[in-house]
Amino acid sequence: MKIEAIDIQGFGRWSHAQFLDLANFQIFTGGNEAGKSTLRAFIIGVLFGFPNKTKDKNIYLPKNGEGYGGSLTVALPTGRYEIGRTGRKPSTLRVTRLSDHTAIENPQSWLDQVLAPVYLSTYQAVFSFDHQALAEVRRLAPADLQRLLLSLGAPRASDSLNQAQQLETAASQQFARSRSGKRPLNQMVRAYRQGETELQRLAQQIPSYQEGQKSLAADQQQFSDLQIQLDQLRKRTGELQSLVHLYPLYQEAQKVNQANSTNYLPIVSREDFYRAQQISENLDHLDDNPNQAADQPVPSEAWLALSNQLPAIRRIIEDRRRLKQDEEALNNQFRGPRPAAITASEETALRQYRPLQWGAVLAGILTGWSAWRGQFSGLTIVLGLATVVLVFLAFQRRGQVQRVLTAYTPLGATETLAMQPRLRQLARAQAQQAVNQGSQDQLDHFASQLGQLCQEYGLGIDISDLLGTYQSLAQAIQIRSQVNQRMRAERTAVLQESVQSRATLTQELSELLQHYQVSDLAQLRSRMIQGENQDRNQQRWRDLKGQIGDQNWTALAAYSDLDSLQGQLSAVTGQTQDLEQKIQILGQTIAEKKAQQNQLIDGDQYGQALQQQADRAASLTDAFRQYLGNQLAAKTILTTLNRLTQQRWPAMQAQAQEYFQELTDGHYQTIDFAPEQIQVISQEGQRFDIFELSTGTRDQLYVALRLALVMNLAGQVDLPLLIDDGFLNFDQDRSDKMISLLTRIAEQHQVIYLTKSHPVNRSAKIFELKKVSPNHG
Repeated sequence: MKIEAIDIQGFGRWSHAQFLDLANFQIFTGGNEAGKSTLRAFIIGVLFGFPNKTKDKNIYLPKNGEGYGGSLTVALPTGRYEIGRTGRKPSTLRVTRLSDHTAIENPQSWLDQVLAPVYLSTYQAVFSFDHQALAEVRRLAPADLQRLLLSLGAPRASDSLNQAQQLETAASQQFARSRSGKRPLNQMVRAYRQGETELQRLAQQIPSYQEGQKSLAADQQQFSDLQIQLDQLRKRTGELQSLVHLYPLYQEAQKVNQANSTNYLPIVSREDFYRAQQISENLDHLDDNPNQAADQPVPSEAWLALSNQLPAIRRIIEDRRRLKQDEEALNNQFRGPRPAAITASEETALRQYRPLQWGAVLAGILTGWSAWRGQFSGLTIVLGLATVVLVFLAFQRRGQVQRVLTAYTPLGATETLAMQPRLRQLARAQAQQAVNQGSQDQLDHFASQLGQLCQEYGLGIDISDLLGTYQSLAQAIQIRSQVNQRMRAERTAVLQESVQSRATLTQELSELLQHYQVSDLAQLRSRMIQGENQDRNQQRWRDLKGQIGDQNWTALAAYSDLDSLQGQLSAVTGQTQDLEQKIQILGQTIAEKKAQQNQLIDGDQYGQALQQQADRAASLTDAFRQYLGNQLAAKTILTTLNRLTQQRWPAMQAQAQEYFQELTDGHYQTIDFAPEQIQVISQEGQRFDIFELSTGTRDQLYVALRLALVMNLAGQVDLPLLIDDGFLNFDQDRSDKMISLLTRIAEQHQVIYLTKSHPVNRSAKIFELKKVSPNHG
C-alpha cells in the first residue's frame, strides 16, 4: 500500500488540509506544535479507527468546529482507492474505487482484508514508532531488553492480542505519562531523580573515589580477559590429555601398518593349500595302493559342541563391547573423571530447586500485590508465610544442587537428571560383570576348544577376536569338506586311470607350488599362515584408526613421540598454572581495591546517599520491570510475535545485521543471537552485551531489528512505515546514515518520516509543515 494523498477535513489543529502526490520517501518537517504527531495519528485513525475518549488520551477534536475526519488516497495492486472516515462516535467509513468512482459495499470488511493480518496494536508495534518507543526500550533492564529483541520474529498463539490488552490495563494502574502523576511509579521516578541530583552534588567531593573506580574497572577488565585466556588454555589442556590417552593406540597402529608395508606377501588361499595337501596325500596313497586314497578328517562332535556354544559366546562378547562403548560415551560427557550417580535426596533437590524458586517469586509478587492493594487480610499473611517457606526451602536446596552441578560440569540440571538412568545402568552392568565369573569361564572354555581345533587346521587363534577366529575355522572346515567331496569324485577317475591321474596330480601340485614360488608343501603352509596374519594385522590397523578418529589422527601425526606430546602438555599445563596464579593475585588486588573503595564511602554522606539511591534503583527497576513487562510486551512483543514465523527469522536476522553494520559504519560486524542473550561483535572481534552499548548504538540496534522486521513482512503485509522523530538521540553522522538507509528501504516500501530537523536528501520529497496553514493545504 502506498499513500498518495492526505485530505483532512478536521482533525486536531488541521482543517481543510491537503497533502498531494506523496512520494515513496516522504518527509514532513516542522518544529514543535507544527502538527507532525497529529498527522501521524490521522493516518493511523483512518486506517484502523479513530481513538475513543479516555482519560489522558488525545482524541484530536477539531479546534475550529469543522467536521471530524478526512480521507487517504492509496494505491494497491488492485487499483487506486479513496478511504474516508468521518465522525468520532460512531465513525462512518467509506471506500471508493477511483477507476470508476464506485463505492465499495461493506467497506469495513474490505479494509480488514486489505490490512489483514495487521491490527492497530500490530501496526503501532511494527510499522509506526517515535522517540518515546526507543526511550522505553532504553529504560529496560539488560535481561528484559535482550528478551524483547530476541522475541522479534518469533511465532505466538492467536490469543496474544487479548493477553496484550490485559497487560496494558495492568500497566496503566502503575504509571501515568504525566510528570505530575501520583501513581506509584511516577512517585518513585521523582524520588530517583532527586537522589541522582544529590549524588551528583556529593560526587564532586570525592575525586579519589572516582579515580579508584577507574583503576578498579581497568583491573576487572583485565581479569575478564585473563579468564578468557584461561578457558582457552584449559580447553587446549583437555585436547592434549585426550591425545596422550590415544597415543598408545596410535603407536600400535603405526607398528601394525609398518609391519604390513615392509613384510607384504601374496596371500595363499586355504582352498589352494588344502588342494595341494590333498594332492600330496593322494600321490602317497597311489604309490602305496591307488585304490586306498582317503578323505581328510573333518571334526564332527567337537565342532558341533563348539557351534552350540556360539550364541552364548556372541552375547557375552557383544554385552562387553556394548558396556565398553557406553562407558566411553559417558566418560566423554565430562571434562574430568566420570562422577558417580547422585543419591535420591540429590535428585529430589535438583527436581525441586527451580519450582521452589519460581514458587517463591510468584508468592512474593502475590503478597506484594495484595499489600499494595491494601488488602491486609488472612490471604496476605498466608501468602507471606508461603513466600518465607519457599525461600527457605530454595536456599536449603541451593548448596546441594551446586555440589551436584559442580561434579557434573559442564552439564546443567536437566542434563544431569537425564544422565542418571544411564549412570546407574552402567554401574549395575559393571558390578554384574565383576561378579559374573561364569561368563569368563565360558569364554576360556570356548577359547580352549577353539584353539585345539585351530591347531588341527594349522590356524592361529586371536584371543581378542574369538568370533573372527571361529569364522576362519568355519571357513577352513567348509573348504576341507568341499575338497573332500571333490576328491571323492576324483578318486573314481584315479582308480580307473591311476597312471594318468598320478601324472595329472603331480603336474597340478607343481603348478600350485610354482604359482606361490615355494618348493614344498611345508613352505606353502607357512606362506598361508603368514598371509592370514598379515590380513588380520591390516584389519587391526583399520580398527585402530577408526577408534582414534581422523581429527585426532592428524593431530597425533604432528608429534614424533609420546615425550614431545607430553612435553607440549606440560608446557600448556605450566602456562595454565601461571595464568591461574596471576588471576588469583589480580583477584586479591581487586578485592583489596574494593575494600579501599568501601572505606572511602563508609560512614560519610555520599555512602549513605549512594545506598539509598541503590535501594531506589532496585525498587524502581523491579517496578518498571513489571510495568514494562506488561506495557511493552502488550504493545510490541506479543503483536510482533503474531506476525512472524520461524522460517522468517533467519532472513530477518541477516537483514538486521546488514542494517546495523551500515548504521555503525562497519564498527559492529555481527549480531550474535543466543537462546537467552544478544551480543554484538565489533570489527576487532570484541563482544559486547546490549547494556554495554551507548544509548545511540542501542537505538541503532533496535531500529535495525525493527526495519528488518518490516522488510521481511513486506511479502505478506505492505503498509507505510511511519516514523515520528524516532532518532532524537542520534548525532548528525548517525542521522545521515539513518536517512540513507530509509532512502534505500523506500525503493521497496513507502516511508513517511516526520521530523523537526531538515535532512539533506535529494531523492526524498519534503513538506515543510511550518509553511502550511492549518486551514488549507
